[in-house]
Amino acid sequence: MCSANGALQASLCAKHGLTSCFPGFSSAPSVPLQGSVRGYYLRDEPHASDFRGLAKVVESVHKARPGTCVFINLLGGYMASPAAAKAWWGFATYEQYVDAFVSTVQPDILCKCSSSLLRVSSKPQDAVRRLW
Repeated sequence: MCSANGALQASLCAKHGLTSCFPGFSSAPSVPLQGSVRGYYLRDEPHASDFRGLAKVVESVHKARPGTCVFINLLGGYMASPAAAKAWWGFATYEQYVDAFVSTVQPDILCKCSSSLLRVSSKPQDAVRRLW
């Protein structure tokens, strides 16, 4: 969903039996939090330097709309070197990145990008192993 026609998109989701996390909390007043809208999609692929600010937004969402789900999609989990990881995530390892996100932001849902699933494999279990 995009935030331009939030009420319309929420009603279309409801009509078709879908639920969603609406993009951006700033548009919350225009989108009723009921039925098809379960929460807010705040950010895609944040760097560690964004965590404190995101934590404040998550807290404000929960205060303004108790019971809502807040969704933030993490960066993927592979880097070729610790230097690349430090630049991309803000930490030398993915485990440090995820641990810092969880402890700082305290998310409702933990998820990440996983374009590695697009790699071809003759074994379906390989794709599942690459998820985390």
